[in-house]
Order: sequence, then C-alpha cells, then structure tokens
Amino acid sequence: MREHPNRKTRASRIRLTALVLALAAAVLSGCGATAGVTKSGGASGNSATGLYKPGEYKAEKNGFGGPIQVTVTVSADKIKNVVVKGDQETQGVGSVAVEKLPKAIVAANGTAVEAVSGASVSSKAILAAVEECLAAAKGVSTKVAEVHMKPGTYTASARGFSQVELLPVTVTVSEDKILDIAVDPSDNGE
Repeated sequence: MREHPNRKTRASRIRLTALVLALAAAVLSGCGATAGVTKSGGASGNSATGLYKPGEYKAEKNGFGGPIQVTVTVSADKIKNVVVKGDQETQGVGSVAVEKLPKAIVAANGTAVEAVSGASVSSKAILAAVEECLAAAKGVSTKVAEVHMKPGTYTASARGFSQVELLPVTVTVSEDKILDIAVDPSDNGE
C-alpha cells in the first residue's frame, strides 16, 4: 500500500501545532529568562532633553560561533560608539558582521541597518544586543519574568491539517519547564 504523499507534511504540521500551543501556554504563564544588560558611567535617570541616559551599556547574545559581546556608548541624543567582540564567529562571514555593523549602526544612529549577507545569525545577534543596550539607555526594562507555572497536565485543541477537525494536544508542565507534549492524531484522522 502506498503512503499518502502529504504524510510527512501532516506530521510536521501536527508538531508545529503542538509547539504553538505549548509556547502559548508558556507565554501565558510568564515564561522567560532575564536579560543581561550592564551599564556604566552617566548620570542616574533619563536626561530631561535627551532620548538616552548618557553612558556605556553592554549586552551579550549568542552568534553563530558563540557569544557576541556588544558595548554601546550613547550621549543624550545619539549613539556615539559601538564595539563588538565576537572572536568565535566564522572568519570571512560572521567576522564581517562584527567588523561592519558597528560603523553602520553609528552612522544610522540606530539598528535600522541591513544585515551582512551570509552572516544573518551573527548580524541578528549584534542588532539584538544593540537594541537591548539602547532599551537600557532609554530606561526601558528588558527583564522578562521568571518561569512560574502551575504544575499539571493541560489539554487544548487546534485545527490540524484538514482544517475541519480539532486536533487535541496535551502538555504536561512542572513549575519551571514543559515536561511532555502529546499529540493524538488518531482522534481526527490527521
């Protein structure tokens, strides 16, 4: 007997539906991790006339080859300097993003710059770290609540591949993590 040509696609969609439901449960439960921005220098509180609290801000994100550290120096109204350290990024690829993006960010006075072609992971990490630094310079908290879920097993349904029948998904959680995700495609022929 021949296997249905969309069987792999259906399985992928089932897994995707389960993941979406699990992520929604985690978000609604306040799931997350804390951000790691540090600040040095500058006065306390936002400047009455400026966009930023002048000083130096640091953040770290994971690039393609490993951690990328970013230091952003701002005045009250502009980005004065961006220093990126990403020693583990691939030479000639991610290293190009480490070299070129800081100048582009300073010139644009923000992160509305193009990523380096072929180095999208490194570029995104650098831009996200700069955004985190700028948020801290604006006095915007980047901390996300710690995970606190009510332990138990939860069931929800979503439309599967057929878009007609509901697909049941069961998620089991502890106080701080998802323990199991079960999808029962036999209930609706998915």
